[in-house]
Amino acid sequence: MNQAAELGLEMAHHSLGMAYAHGDEGVEKNEKKALYHCRLAAIGGLLEARHVLGQWCLQRDPNMAYKHFLIAAEAGHDESLKEVKTGYAEGHVEKDVFEKALRAHKAAKNEVKSEQRDIAAEWHRRHSPRTHFTVGDFYSGR
Repeated sequence: MNQAAELGLEMAHHSLGMAYAHGDEGVEKNEKKALYHCRLAAIGGLLEARHVLGQWCLQRDPNMAYKHFLIAAEAGHDESLKEVKTGYAEGHVEKDVFEKALRAHKAAKNEVKSEQRDIAAEWHRRHSPRTHFTVGDFYSGR
């Protein structure tokens, strides 16, 4: 994975960042290295990495956090848009900035929309094993 990161592969940087953040994959937990790799992944355009940086900044520098969320939301990242909406509701994001993010998010989603993607997403939804469960799943007979 280090070699892939050295080649500039954003997903490798993101994976290394997460490994350092949690002390996984045989690496010792190291916040400085985690942030370094997440930043490189975000700079490379990986929206999930940008979102992770926003989450990391929330308790430390909310203004920076919402900048990260806005960048990812405007590029079509759904979870970041939810954070921007929360920021707007809590007064951290101004109305015109929130509206701009909504328009940009919708445009980004429309730009990549296609029948083939919808078919692939449906196939993936039907055939992929569930990896996320809620307490309700155990009571609803799923």
